[in-house]
Amino acid sequence: MSRIMSAAIAALAASPLLLIQPETANARTAPEPIDTSERCQLYSNTLILMNEVHINGSLVLSPKELAQEAARGILEAGHNYVIEHAPTNADHGSVLNKDGKKNIISWTLKDKTIEAGDAPENIRTYADSCAYLNSVAYQVRETAGIPIFNLFEAATAAATSKAVPKDHHSGYLPKRAAEDMIARTRGDFGGIGMELKKEVGQPIIAENVMEDNPAAKGGILKGDKITHIDGNSVLYLTSDEVVALLRGTKGSTVKLTVQRDGAEPFDATLTRDTIVQKAVTGFLLKGTEIGVIKISTFNDYTTRQFLDVAEEIAKEAYLQGKSIKHFSIRVEDNPGGLLPQAKLISDLLVNSSSTLVKRLVSTGKSPTDLSDETYADTILSYDLYEHIKRKAPQDATITPFTISVLQNGGSASASEIVAGAVQSSTVPVIGTRSYGKGTVQYVIPLTKTGKELSAEDNVQHGSLRVTAEAFFPGSGPVNAPTIGGFTLPEGFNMPGISSAGKSNLGSGIVPNILVVTGDERDDIERDRPKEQPGLLDPGMTRADEKPTYTCTVREPYRGPLSEEIQKDIPEQLVIPFLKKDSLTGEWKTVKMLDANLACDVEARAETEPSLVEFDEYKDPQAASVQQQEAPEPKL
Repeated sequence: MSRIMSAAIAALAASPLLLIQPETANARTAPEPIDTSERCQLYSNTLILMNEVHINGSLVLSPKELAQEAARGILEAGHNYVIEHAPTNADHGSVLNKDGKKNIISWTLKDKTIEAGDAPENIRTYADSCAYLNSVAYQVRETAGIPIFNLFEAATAAATSKAVPKDHHSGYLPKRAAEDMIARTRGDFGGIGMELKKEVGQPIIAENVMEDNPAAKGGILKGDKITHIDGNSVLYLTSDEVVALLRGTKGSTVKLTVQRDGAEPFDATLTRDTIVQKAVTGFLLKGTEIGVIKISTFNDYTTRQFLDVAEEIAKEAYLQGKSIKHFSIRVEDNPGGLLPQAKLISDLLVNSSSTLVKRLVSTGKSPTDLSDETYADTILSYDLYEHIKRKAPQDATITPFTISVLQNGGSASASEIVAGAVQSSTVPVIGTRSYGKGTVQYVIPLTKTGKELSAEDNVQHGSLRVTAEAFFPGSGPVNAPTIGGFTLPEGFNMPGISSAGKSNLGSGIVPNILVVTGDERDDIERDRPKEQPGLLDPGMTRADEKPTYTCTVREPYRGPLSEEIQKDIPEQLVIPFLKKDSLTGEWKTVKMLDANLACDVEARAETEPSLVEFDEYKDPQAASVQQQEAPEPKL
């Protein structure tokens, strides 16, 4: 069975993307042949395929329960369509009615109510659902004018996303959503190089124009308003629809009508080009020999961009008469991406001269049922140190450097593979507990009838993204040396990782050094895994792993920083942060200390002033239990 295999791009929301095209007025009134075979096959065959491939072994919900979820998906698709295509912001009268458990039971548009009703008791197979789903879909079509097949796509997406309640990453993707997901994981697409903002009823706003790309070359500036694409108004298009119109094959053209403040509207014809997403950035920390590399996603370009950025940082250090002593590898808020790229980055960060064999990651149904194991030096014949040394000028002095990985609750999937693969007694993970997404998704191209695409099929219609395996980062009890070594302030010692080789599903990757900001509510949230366990036995996970140390931000540098306090802190350690005001409830951008990086910097070099302090980790739950069990004092 041929499948495109990838670690999913952190599907943090359970609902797959849906983009439903409007039906013309003529098509809305024309009778549709009552041939249900194609759309019903899409629904039933997709669920059958999911049942075969899913890590769970079988779907949890029954065909009848899935039919109920599918009907709710149809109602929600009608509701969303009306909202997205409302000609004005006035009241459109579209309301989803829910029961006490917040399940959708009906949809009201103006004075008309469409009820899904209870799925019939005689639904025993997925194909049995067709008549029931048709009855709901036809009502929605008559009310909102959405093609029946599109509504069955919504039904399929809803059913597959709910088929295994503890799995938030599986689901059917219609063709356009599948193409968009593949473009994001690939890292390039045909487009114009412009980030935009779009609200229904408003023109497109150019929020960012990338240099040396079609939009910039065509004269588009940040803040420009775009009112038409190829002569057609964009006012009532959704953001997804606009993106679909702007993207296209390299070499094709698109005409934009631009409105700029103080000027007459003008047309700009742009020739689309290949737009490569920036996956990796970095800099040399001023006044230090520390390189900081930020990986924002794992796409096809991540490893080559990672090497390029590391080279540039090493070159900058050389021009300043310095030599890199440490690299901070940052994967905070990185939702993941491609599994092969995570393996490549992990291999770069593990010392290839080690006499011990280190397993980077394994995948399979369980630790005893593995389909693949990846070891250091089996992908690349060099590590990051050797690469930089080979690329450096002949008179440069390149000595082994240390590394660390910085993560937070937004680090998921491929990010957790890297953190778990390199975490050892010499390479710490610094920050807070990661997201806890320990699963691998297969992305299976489908025909219009929900069958897996074969070599004989010419047209891919959609895709099934299905959780097929778990991954287990790290090597187990033996942790091979990695690049350089890691030193903490005097008196501290970094032990090995007892749970290496176990799954991070639900538990996340537990940092060696837990960063504490000083805001109790914030710290509790930061150290809470975002993924819920359930697909694996807790004994297979890192649920019992605890940090070794804490790194706490000192009192003057906690929370939003005043302009006066900012003057005392190195400029690159002050970052903008979106924070909710506890009094007004409004979100505001404030300046705060980059706590993760500050802890990493101070772990290897004294700073003036000292921004953080280290201490041994004290388990708050254990302390609470001890306090409850303490004998009452005698008077």
